[in-house]
Amino acid sequence: MTFNKLPVYVLESAAHSGIDWTHSLLDSHSQILIMPAFSFYRTIYEIEKRKCVDLKTKNMSEISEIFSQLFLNDKIYQVKRRKFIFNENEKNLFKEKFCEYLSNNEDDLYKKIFFGLHYAFCILYNIDISKIKCIVIHEHVTWHYHKYNKYFNAKHILVFRNPKAVIAGSIYKLSQLNKIDKINAFQFDTVILDMITTFELYKLNKQNFITLHNEKMHEDFNGELNRLCKWLNIDFEKTLLNQTFLGKEWKGESVYLAWDEVKEKPSEEYYLEKNVEKRWRNVLSQKDILLIESIFYNYMKIFGYKFDNKMNFFKKIKGYYYYLTLYIEQDKYAYSKLLIYLRNIIRKILILIFTYRVANLFKFK
Repeated sequence: MTFNKLPVYVLESAAHSGIDWTHSLLDSHSQILIMPAFSFYRTIYEIEKRKCVDLKTKNMSEISEIFSQLFLNDKIYQVKRRKFIFNENEKNLFKEKFCEYLSNNEDDLYKKIFFGLHYAFCILYNIDISKIKCIVIHEHVTWHYHKYNKYFNAKHILVFRNPKAVIAGSIYKLSQLNKIDKINAFQFDTVILDMITTFELYKLNKQNFITLHNEKMHEDFNGELNRLCKWLNIDFEKTLLNQTFLGKEWKGESVYLAWDEVKEKPSEEYYLEKNVEKRWRNVLSQKDILLIESIFYNYMKIFGYKFDNKMNFFKKIKGYYYYLTLYIEQDKYAYSKLLIYLRNIIRKILILIFTYRVANLFKFK
């Protein structure tokens, strides 16, 4: 099979669901090609929108330099689970092989960039391409689902967990980022939009997804990994039982233990469901819980998550009221606070009604 014909699988999740952990289990499998926590379309967005670089106007050598410099020097690629180019020599080799692939391939520009990056990564790390049966790309969010289907005919690996645990983790981490005991409206709405988008895409395209539930992964680790291997058409290997990035041990991460990666691997008891529940209950108020159970009622029913509330029409109305009114504040107000509150409430309504259009309208990325 030629390199650009390898099947592509997209690793995605809804916010804090354990996607980096899942990635670390796939990292050392001999039949999987997976770059360290590399999100292709988010990287394209970083280059073209934030750095204002039009890749379509650049020659192959310039494109190779742009990506190689990004991987070596950009701050987002300095953490262990993302960094894979460590010095100028590695950068130059990666750039050379990337440019070589781009120059000798006639695919659509973004498609050949995608495969060229993976090809150069293989050369840099002496990976035997003949053994590779699939490429797994850690895109993280589902917002680029249609692009992957159009250009790569991709299938999707979706990591889920209890939405109460997901949102509690997001609130806890973002509160630390803000250095205050709360998150702003835009941050909260981003998490909600991410989760709704993910669930809606899954409902409409179930045939293209395999779902991995964080809770089931911890309950039946080997069984869930065997199920994934069969779906990917690869062999089960013992490397799947170890957490690694670039073949080196990765101790994991938890928003409750460290801002990013932990220095010491948590005990197995840390991930027991009863202990996970204790953590999210310490973050969420009763109003938060009703809000989540109302917005994600169908999600929780389909995947068998337990409700705190006995849900009925009036409970749901109350939950939606909390959704519209609890997280509407901002860090700064450029104009009337009342008008900003109104705008934020309108945005929340639009997220529920026009989920796919809201991302561009309000610049969610």
